[in-house]
Amino acid sequence: MGVFIKFDQLLERFLDEHKKKPSKDQSTDMMDVLLAVSEDKNVDYEFTRNHIKEFLVELFVGGIDTTVNTIQWTMAEITNNSFIIERLREEIDSVVGQSRLIQETELPNLPYLQAVVKEALRLHPPVPLIPREFQQGCKIGGFMVP
Repeated sequence: MGVFIKFDQLLERFLDEHKKKPSKDQSTDMMDVLLAVSEDKNVDYEFTRNHIKEFLVELFVGGIDTTVNTIQWTMAEITNNSFIIERLREEIDSVVGQSRLIQETELPNLPYLQAVVKEALRLHPPVPLIPREFQQGCKIGGFMVP
C-alpha cells in the first residue's frame, strides 16, 4: 500500500510542477489542457486531478506491460528450445565474441537473432490482434453510441 501512496504523491508533484512551469514557447500540451479542464467549473462533466492521475497511470502501465510480456514470452520460447539457445550462442560468439556485449551496428550480421525476435513477435504480439467489441450500445449526452 505504501508504494501506491508514494506513486500518488509523485503524480501530484508532477502535476503541480507542470502547472507552475511556464511553457517556453507559450504553446500548450495535453497536460495543460487536462489541468485546465479539471479546474473549469463550467464544464458539463466533472474531470478531476484524480482522473488525470488515473490517465497517466494507464499510459505508463499500458506501455510497460506489453513490452514486459513480449520479452518474457520471448525468453520463455528461447529457454524451452535448447537448439535455439545453442544456435544463438554460436552466432553471437562468431560475430561479437564472448568478451563484450552486442553493439547495434552488429545487428545486421546476426540474422538468426533477428529471426528469433521476429518469430517471437509473431507468436506473441505486444498488441491485441482482435479489437475489443462492445456487447451493447449506450446513450451519452443524448447520442447513441453503438
